[in-house]
Amino acid sequence: MRIIQIFWLAGLGLLSPLGVKAADAVEIKLEFTTQSVVQGKYAPRHVMAVWVADAQTNYVKTLLRLGQKRQNKLHTWNQARGSDDRVDGVTGATVAEHQTHRVLWKGDNAEGKPVPAGQYFLVIEFTENNRQGPLAHVPVQIGGPAGQVTVSDVAGFKEIKATVSSAAGK
Repeated sequence: MRIIQIFWLAGLGLLSPLGVKAADAVEIKLEFTTQSVVQGKYAPRHVMAVWVADAQTNYVKTLLRLGQKRQNKLHTWNQARGSDDRVDGVTGATVAEHQTHRVLWKGDNAEGKPVPAGQYFLVIEFTENNRQGPLAHVPVQIGGPAGQVTVSDVAGFKEIKATVSSAAGK
């Protein structure tokens, strides 16, 4: 199975990381749809995690984890989070079918403190097998202009978009 990462898109200038000023309260809404890459052993059922990583790909916090029983098959997420079992967002059962997901990040770390200005990645991983599944990295900028970034469809994911706004302006 081919693992797709989209770091290179940002480096080529094909994606413009978006963000808001560091002093603002931040809301970043991520929306994406999962799809089968290879009909896995459990397909269409799958486990999934969404987390935040900084520009150096260091783990910041988990936003979503679905499927506790097979969460050990989310190899990249498990390696990134280490022993941090906190999920500062949504948890749930194994996903029964591929669908559209919506996740919210308020610009904070696992301790609930605001992150410093800079580039971050919203990382999405799922698997419908007992091995590594597809990954997507969505770049966002804390400390830049508000707006929306749409990422081209990649293996396992389609209709990926992140909307960055100031929560104070709502």
